[in-house]
Amino acid sequence: MFSVIKRAGLAVGLVVASASVAQAQISPTGQGGGSNDPNWSLIWLLTGSSPAGTTYATPNGNLANANVITTIPTPPWQPNSTFSRWIGVNSTGTQTTSSGTAIGDGVLRFTYEFTTKIGSTSPITGFIGWDNILIGYRTSSTLAAAQAGFGGSVNNSVFGSSPSFNNDGFCRADGEHLPSDYPNCVSAFTLPNTGWAAGDYLTIVLKGDGQTDGLFITTPEPATYLLVAGGLLAMFGASRRRRQSSIA
Repeated sequence: MFSVIKRAGLAVGLVVASASVAQAQISPTGQGGGSNDPNWSLIWLLTGSSPAGTTYATPNGNLANANVITTIPTPPWQPNSTFSRWIGVNSTGTQTTSSGTAIGDGVLRFTYEFTTKIGSTSPITGFIGWDNILIGYRTSSTLAAAQAGFGGSVNNSVFGSSPSFNNDGFCRADGEHLPSDYPNCVSAFTLPNTGWAAGDYLTIVLKGDGQTDGLFITTPEPATYLLVAGGLLAMFGASRRRRQSSIA
């Protein structure tokens, strides 16, 4: 009996420890329930050429709180949930020209930098979706340094080397067709600690054409771990009762 209880306690302890790590790294995008994200900031800039004869209404900008994208193309994007939602420049993730036209021609003319605080020194793990192109990431000691580093070098070794990542991250297996696991079509990632401290900042860099450009990151929900812990306790309790019955 002691062995059963000991194993149950150890398993639940490991689950709770995993939950604390998951909670301590970065916030999922789109949390808070409002129209913007209190944990992610966004800077964008028109770094490429505009279509001939056009200008954009907001070619650059800086949002302390990135907007939640509520009008998403589903499919092909990963659906929003109560835990994680897409974020971008506005509720549609779309830049319009001065005449109000949205141009989705695949030309990577906008650069977007999404930044959030890192909660611990543990590796950062989660699941990511993006539109159009995922460029990479970098870390900074302060938010001011992160913003001042706009356009700087990024680390793309993790994203670039994984076979699960490709240029088009908006839930399309080959740029045209939905993958078989839609709507669960975000890509798992792990960013090893390259020297950051708790309280530093993570910046994710994307490029897009100005039409439905956005970022989606989710991490394991704490409730998931609690359910697993409860399930383990129930399982070990049932095992204990069976053992007692067999002895009787």
